Amino acid sequence: MSRFILLVVLGVSASSDRPVLSCSIDSICFSGHFNDNGVMQRGPGHSAYYGSVPLASPANAPISLTISAADGSYNKTFSSIVNEDRTWKVILGDPMQEGGNYTAFVSCPTCPGNTTQQQATLFNQTFGDVYHCSGQSNACE
Repeated sequence: MSRFILLVVLGVSASSDRPVLSCSIDSICFSGHFNDNGVMQRGPGHSAYYGSVPLASPANAPISLTISAADGSYNKTFSSIVNEDRTWKVILGDPMQEGGNYTAFVSCPTCPGNTTQQQATLFNQTFGDVYHCSGQSNACE
């Protein structure tokens, strides 16, 4: 059995523990940490997607996140609610199967705005073993 492993090497900088949100204030969106062609940890813990909703959205509004495989082999919807600070977070259940070409679709039907503003999609999401390495360039010497 082959093993899908991705090694991610990142520089570490000082930052707050708040998610980076890069979207307009009048539509639902994923955090700026997520984008198309992204890689998520498949397990043993639970992966999570998060983001924000329009500022006029009510707290506790329902959020649904659907993860589906392009080949139709997987399709599951997860639920959450909008937090007081107008952010949302959905924790995926069981560890995902390794591999890719999943689509992540989030929607908030009771949030203000038109249908386009109430939904967001990430394409070509892959699940695998993700390692975060940091340190000095001479750490191995």
